[in-house]
Amino acid sequence: MVTDCQKREVFHFFFLEWLQRVSDPKIYVLKGGVNLRFFFQSPRFSEDMDIDVLAGAVHTLKKNGYKILKDLSFQRSLRVFGIDQVFINDPSKAKQTQTVQRFRVQLLTSGGDFLPTRIEFSRRTDKTFAYCIDRVNPEISRLYQRLAFPCQHYTGESAVLQRILALAGRE
Repeated sequence: MVTDCQKREVFHFFFLEWLQRVSDPKIYVLKGGVNLRFFFQSPRFSEDMDIDVLAGAVHTLKKNGYKILKDLSFQRSLRVFGIDQVFINDPSKAKQTQTVQRFRVQLLTSGGDFLPTRIEFSRRTDKTFAYCIDRVNPEISRLYQRLAFPCQHYTGESAVLQRILALAGRE
């Protein structure tokens, strides 16, 4: 039985895997809770996925993001995990600026529930944070019957510092 948290996670995992295929993986750096889970064995599941963009045009990322989300084989691959359909929130209302690009979706589960999630790309990168390239945790890959793939992500030290700064900035 796949939990709702795992359904969001498998969606993030598959989206990230597909993104690596349709574009240059060296222009993205995974951050936030998904980074902590996929690379540092965090037990906490993340509702959303955050990625820094190092290069590339807004229109190219927008095209690639919607191409993945609308792809029927992408959506079919999620059905095994209890996600019957991916509903994309109104693209005309989606934030697509030079600084931030957001893709909001609703995952329709086989039980009839809707699980909201988003993928946010940011071009507000702070060059002081170190990143590296590693394979996604094989334990997580195995859960979703996939091979671990290489992905750029922030190092543990950078991820912790980013988390502290994010929490300090909340009111």
